[in-house]
Amino acid sequence: MRHIRRLHWKTQRTTPHDPEDRVRSALPCGGEPSRSPPNTHSTRHRAGNHMSDLNRHAITNAGAAESTSEAPPLTESSINELEWDDYHVLFESLRPSEAESIRVFHYTTIEGVIGITSSNAFHASSVHFMNDSSEVKHGVEVVMETLDVRLRRLKLDAATHNLVQDTFEHLAATSSSYSDAFVVSFCAVNNLLSQWRAYGTNDSRYSLEFEGETLHFCSSPHSFFAPVSYLKTHKAQRARALIDGTINTLCNFGVTAGPYDEETLFSLRYHVSIPFLLAIMFMKDEAFREEREWRLAYLPWLLDEGEHAQVQIRPRDGIALPYVNIGFVDTTGAPLAIPIQSIMTGPCRAPDLARRGIEQLLASQGRSDISASSSPTPLR
Repeated sequence: MRHIRRLHWKTQRTTPHDPEDRVRSALPCGGEPSRSPPNTHSTRHRAGNHMSDLNRHAITNAGAAESTSEAPPLTESSINELEWDDYHVLFESLRPSEAESIRVFHYTTIEGVIGITSSNAFHASSVHFMNDSSEVKHGVEVVMETLDVRLRRLKLDAATHNLVQDTFEHLAATSSSYSDAFVVSFCAVNNLLSQWRAYGTNDSRYSLEFEGETLHFCSSPHSFFAPVSYLKTHKAQRARALIDGTINTLCNFGVTAGPYDEETLFSLRYHVSIPFLLAIMFMKDEAFREEREWRLAYLPWLLDEGEHAQVQIRPRDGIALPYVNIGFVDTTGAPLAIPIQSIMTGPCRAPDLARRGIEQLLASQGRSDISASSSPTPLR
């Protein structure tokens, strides 16, 4: 069984503000943009044996040899010991300053309200079972298009170019099959008609209000609360931070021409898959911009075996939906009540009755700190 050490991500910026400066400073060839790309295969998605492609295309040049002359060989063990701290730009985009002051709203049904308040936890759904099945694919396409641009612009030595290219192509080809991540969705707007329709039923529409600051205190340190990117420029910035972080780490360490054994490639792909998945799961098509979505993402596979929440199954729309419970703890690790600020009942045939029902539910749970109200939006 393969073993990957537990990761501790460094997210504090200690490097120049421009990620391209960071990349250039690490390049063995001096980092000048390339006028033409290296003579290798396209970074568009393709099938095939990536390991054999890497071995076939990885070649040595003087710059690569000079840059790695004093570095230990790139092996499974050495990859596990790398400090993967060059993704600071990506992590900063996933932890914007407004995350602490924003108020967000989780739209759900009465079953969702009862489940969340009674368990004091979110039911985070698998990212592969989101309402829009194209989301992961869309994020992958953005990353791969950005990779094309970056590899054409940066004058990487052939060994680094091919290793980065093959790593991302492998992740793109297997993005629907590697380890899972779980998501809770929020909207930055309350009482939004499209959200009532999307996440409720005819007589069961509710929104739960949260302060962004409180969502930083989930039980897992490997949770990320951040806004979804819709604009092409914003998505490209996140993809670029992911790609440059990978290039920085490999260039700083030193890349040889290979060939690399299967365990080394597995370890490298594993480490890059973490920021890769974080990047793509916070991207959506611009057509969904009205949602102004924020997400709380949880990656249990970053933790040591047996430490993370157990994956459970619940029925939804005729399918078995994988989910995990994400609770809240204080600074000592003691469990906290889920920090709901208010609950609004959505448009329905009996709004007063729905609101009184919520008030009774909260009273039975001793949650007098949560206010209840009815949406002013009419049912028709």
